[in-house]
Amino acid sequence: MDIYVIRHGRTVWNNEIRMQGRLNSPLTPEGIEGAAEISSTVTSLPIRKVLVSPMPRALQTSYLATKGKLPTQIEPMLSEMNLGGLEGMLRSEAEILYPENYSYFRYEPHKFVPIGNGESYQDVVLRVKGLLTKLLNNEEGPLLLVTHMILVQSLLCVIENRELPTLRSTPFIEQAKLFHIRIEEKGARSYSARILLYNGEPCDRTFEFTL
Repeated sequence: MDIYVIRHGRTVWNNEIRMQGRLNSPLTPEGIEGAAEISSTVTSLPIRKVLVSPMPRALQTSYLATKGKLPTQIEPMLSEMNLGGLEGMLRSEAEILYPENYSYFRYEPHKFVPIGNGESYQDVVLRVKGLLTKLLNNEEGPLLLVTHMILVQSLLCVIENRELPTLRSTPFIEQAKLFHIRIEEKGARSYSARILLYNGEPCDRTFEFTL
């Protein structure tokens, strides 16, 4: 199955360096432009269905990137990580209030402890594995997923068969840039994943993983 992935366009809170999670802020003019610019590429692909996070910033990105022309379905499993008590905070505020835990959030995800009703990184990885299992067993590709940074990082962590401590060590996930992943079943719950586009740039890396 071919899966294309886009992180939503740039938002007001991205500019403010404010934590979003399940909260939302609107796309900036730059974010709108970036999502619209990718539309000529997206609409030229043989995509059968678009699955999009329910966050408004993702929904707007999806509409702009597809020109509203592709069958689209909201998929709650593509929601951004629930950041609990961190949501809405400026990064500078989080660094003051939760210095150690915020450092874990950024650099040592296996040590991060959710604040309030938030998710751990392990929770998000399990959610991504559940999503992949659902898609590979029940959907026909190619699919386009419109989602968020930590979701893309978690997806890459799973298909690259990496350990949780490495989840946030990927190159920066750029906004409104296309990822292309080709997944083939090799055996019971065993797959190979070939990454063909990374942040919109050609790439050819193959990994083996299990679900």
